[in-house]
Amino acid sequence: MLVLIIPATGSGTDDGYEYFASLSYFSRPVTFKEWSISVYRKKQGIFIDINNYKNRTLKRPFDGDEYVKLVDFLNRKGIWRLKGNYSKKSKNCYYEMKVQSGGYSNSFRIESGPVLSGEGSRYREMIRYFTNLARLSLED
Repeated sequence: MLVLIIPATGSGTDDGYEYFASLSYFSRPVTFKEWSISVYRKKQGIFIDINNYKNRTLKRPFDGDEYVKLVDFLNRKGIWRLKGNYSKKSKNCYYEMKVQSGGYSNSFRIESGPVLSGEGSRYREMIRYFTNLARLSLED
């Protein structure tokens, strides 16, 4: 008799992330991911992963204090309960936000193009936060 024992890991998510937050930009009418900015925490540490933003790619450790500020900012903006504002009929480009922690996750799309005001301004603030993180990381 052969017994296979697979130890369970407490990593929090299927991808081994304890926390993961990302912003991606997709073009239309043919859906194609133009760029993405991700910040994630794993047992190895906290990292920022920038893929093709302003034609540059970077993966490096991310400052712990900045990470705490990001998580707090996203929580204040309601990242866990937000739904997108992107109509499937739209021909505009869109942003996609994803967040995971433990067994919880949320993802939604934000239409690029129309002015986002009122309640929709929180989408614009989150997009700006991620793009500023990428811009500052690429300047270092």
